[in-house]
This record gives sequence, structure tokens and C-alpha cells, in this order.
Amino acid sequence: MAYGLALGTALSLVLVYVINRQSFNWSIDLAIPSWQLAILSLTLIAAAAITAIWSGRAAMSQDAVQAVRGGLVRELTRMAGMPPRRHPLAVFSPPPAAAQRRDRPPTLP
Repeated sequence: MAYGLALGTALSLVLVYVINRQSFNWSIDLAIPSWQLAILSLTLIAAAAITAIWSGRAAMSQDAVQAVRGGLVRELTRMAGMPPRRHPLAVFSPPPAAAQRRDRPPTLP
């Protein structure tokens, strides 16, 4: 956010003092709305914090394996009221469990 404010300030200075004078042969007084920028910055920080807390609580309420497999995504889309999406590869069945026991070496054909 600090980079955005700095780049926006630099761009406005170039527009007011360079481009307007060269292109239109006039300039304007530059007035920076510092209170509005401060309120906007605090609002954005608060919104980001609320979003982080909300999504963090949703993530911590799920089992880690289920969240990685997509359970968290399904739960968040359900909470947001969006229809569930099927993964394009969901039509394939999962691989079957190992056919041989782990304590015996596999047999060669």
C-alpha cells in the first residue's frame, strides 16, 4: 500500500508539473487529501485483517487433510452461497488401494 501511495504521488506530480505545462501550457495547484488517504489506508488495513481472521478461522476449523483435498474450498463456496463446482477430473474414480500387502515383496509375472 505504501508503494501505491508513493507511486500515485509521483505520477500526480509528473502530470501536474510536467505534462500539463508541456501539453496544455498551464498548471494547477496540487492539493493532497491527506486525511482521506489516511482514512482509506486504515479502512483497507482493517478490511484485510477481518478477511484474514475470517478465512483463518474457517481454515482452522477443518481437518488439514480435508482442507488440502478441497473440503475447505467446498465449505467456503457453500458459505458464500455459490453453487458447488466439480473438478474436471472428478469423473475419474480414485486409484484402488494397494492390491498386495506391504509386508510381502511384489511378485513378478
